[in-house]
Amino acid sequence: MTVHRLLAGAALALALNLPARAATDAALREKLETYVDAFAATGLFSGVVLVERHGHPVFAKAYGLADRSFGVPNRIDTRFQIASLSKPITSAAIGRLVDQGKLTFETPIGKVIQGIPNGDRITIEQLLTHYSGLDSPDRTAAYGEWRRFPTTAEGLVERVRATKPLFEPGEKYSYANANYWVLARAIEVLSGVSYGEFVQREIFDPVGMTHTGHRADLLKVVPNLATGYQIDGLDSYRVGEIVDWTTKTGNGSLYSTVGDRAKFYHALHAVRLLTPQTNIQF
Repeated sequence: MTVHRLLAGAALALALNLPARAATDAALREKLETYVDAFAATGLFSGVVLVERHGHPVFAKAYGLADRSFGVPNRIDTRFQIASLSKPITSAAIGRLVDQGKLTFETPIGKVIQGIPNGDRITIEQLLTHYSGLDSPDRTAAYGEWRRFPTTAEGLVERVRATKPLFEPGEKYSYANANYWVLARAIEVLSGVSYGEFVQREIFDPVGMTHTGHRADLLKVVPNLATGYQIDGLDSYRVGEIVDWTTKTGNGSLYSTVGDRAKFYHALHAVRLLTPQTNIQF
């Protein structure tokens, strides 16, 4: 009887709360739409917005054009290159390796990959949190040239090997894409498969992220993928500069949709992707 009364009470409380929650959601939706619509009207934003509250969508709307040459509008399921939003997925992939016993957050990267400057003292955690002291070769003028051509995770690491560190490991914070190039290569070394294969098998498939992938081949057609643009004057645009996304393996090479991103964060928050011990690190 006690259990039934508790369940009945919970159901009643939920029922009583529904109108209030619906009203709050409606007010939030109206505010979001007013704000984002005004911003998009300036021409400074083109994309998709998804806002969730308590695990359910409150606001979802697409703005602008996915392809300006043919006037193709963005949709809720439009895919975008997500740049540095790739990093949390790379981090989760490292977490999967931790759960598999392949390494720990305290493992020196030198035990996995040879030749990294200070590699005997840089830990996996320091790479994840940008406390490694590594400089990033994509900060140089030369990157504008070589970013246009395909490379490998090992090729990126080779550039890191040839770059002088900025400071001693753990000394301070300095954001550097090189940290995630090294992590991507560590994933390959420890798993025996490519970075793209590993995140597909260990992250995307288990979570159901069916519209997400690693851009391993710039010439391969990705359905429903938006084209990137740069503002060029008051009311004109240029196609974004050519980037072969393999030059961003681990730090910015993934494409996805807002729906798939939501699935990823739901999986983390529900502790479905990593063990509780590892998940707490995220």
